Amino acid sequence: GIVEDGRVHLSLTLGFDALLSDARRGESDRHSLAARVSEELDGMRIAGGSVMPPLPSAPHQSRRPTLELVPDDGQTDEQYRHFRRLARQWLPGFALVSRDDLLLQRLQTLQQREPHATSFDAWLDLSRWNARAVEPADPHDDSQPSEVEWVTERHAGWTVPIPVGFAALTPLHPPGAVSGTRDVHTPFRFVESVWSIGQWVSPHRLKSLHDLVWLPDNDCDSGQPAEHALYRCVNGYKPAVRTEQSAD
Repeated sequence: GIVEDGRVHLSLTLGFDALLSDARRGESDRHSLAARVSEELDGMRIAGGSVMPPLPSAPHQSRRPTLELVPDDGQTDEQYRHFRRLARQWLPGFALVSRDDLLLQRLQTLQQREPHATSFDAWLDLSRWNARAVEPADPHDDSQPSEVEWVTERHAGWTVPIPVGFAALTPLHPPGAVSGTRDVHTPFRFVESVWSIGQWVSPHRLKSLHDLVWLPDNDCDSGQPAEHALYRCVNGYKPAVRTEQSAD
């Protein structure tokens, strides 16, 4: 980021997953579509700020928008090489990925100490810095009050609390049935935010576009009561499994 005139300017790389018809896969059509997407973004806002062209003082030369053709799912090796080439263009920087697994692990840990702990307790525990008192072991001196040392628990990487969607609070209302809505032609329901845990990771640690892209998902047709509908974004990132090796 750059601070200029009291304002913070952040350089962002935005990636979108698009399905193209055969007629739109030509090089000129792809360049035209990428330019159109860039023009649409220029009129939008991200994280409360306006989208702007690169500043003259920017340390890195901005790349023009491109639309890349990704190899088919069956070509795993070619997909990996293609993604690694793209990931190098995004350095230095960080990508936000889903870490729902950390939330589940923390819940299981808390429930070992407190069986009534909930997912909300686990989320709060991961969203803050936790310190605990450690009493140094000194079996030779029990005449003086023990002194404790405060130790801050380390997080598993650069983790952050993030909103990932909405949970329904009411059944779906017909279009125009609720006054004051923005769109009288779309069904409406009241919702509340759904939160989870994300992690900022370097793009070179990702293996494929599935690790990077966030996709919309909902369970409105799952057979659950209408007021239990869930609208959320999901991400396919899977952390690497670490194996412990015993010392010889």
